[in-house]
Amino acid sequence: MILVPLPTSFSTEYEQRPPYKLQDWQLRCISLALVEAWKRISKYKSDLLKSKEPLTTIDICDELAQIQADGIICGFNQESFETPDPNPQRKSAPGSKYETRSNDFILRPSGYFPGGNKRKYGLVVESKKLSQKTHGINKYVVEGMYRFINDGDYAEYMLHSMMLAYSDGYHNLPQSLCDYITNSKSKKIIKCLLAKETTKKCYSDTCEVYITNHNRLFKLPDNSDPGPIDIHHLWLVPIAS
Repeated sequence: MILVPLPTSFSTEYEQRPPYKLQDWQLRCISLALVEAWKRISKYKSDLLKSKEPLTTIDICDELAQIQADGIICGFNQESFETPDPNPQRKSAPGSKYETRSNDFILRPSGYFPGGNKRKYGLVVESKKLSQKTHGINKYVVEGMYRFINDGDYAEYMLHSMMLAYSDGYHNLPQSLCDYITNSKSKKIIKCLLAKETTKKCYSDTCEVYITNHNRLFKLPDNSDPGPIDIHHLWLVPIAS
């Protein structure tokens, strides 16, 4: 038997690969699966907007795993996507001294360059409540979108991300979000100005996603520019029983 030594440049080769661009069908599958997960949770939780965000996010991930197993959404299965796993503890931003229950999780395609840098592929989903009285758009932008655009803490190597809102239906996409960002005088929110016109994807009668594009304002560890990022916005509203 002849033993062939593994190339020492193996890991470096994968690290140097460009970020993986999610395909339209993958983004569609993810969006439809999230809507289906929300429908399932609505059947056994009467008031989802009273639940804490991290707990709802864990429920979403549990249902996504079951949807994968059920195979009811074409393309969203265990062969095509890794099982979503919420990260319950992480720092909210680089240098933060506070540990928080996390509202984010990552959906990754299965089998893309095994052994490579997982930070370069997948869809980071950050969730926030949205309501008329207690959870306004400011938090959605400053503690959600801003992290993708300015902090370099979320999806820094990725080309896409998602903002998932648990909403009471008071705010409307895309008008409420775009108006708030455009009219704000806050330095943080001004950094979230759109680089391009908002686009819309209608995946079903109950699944509309709006996509905003933003220039990122940080540098990667090698001092390179991460380039712009598309943020996919999916706002889920309570379903009448």
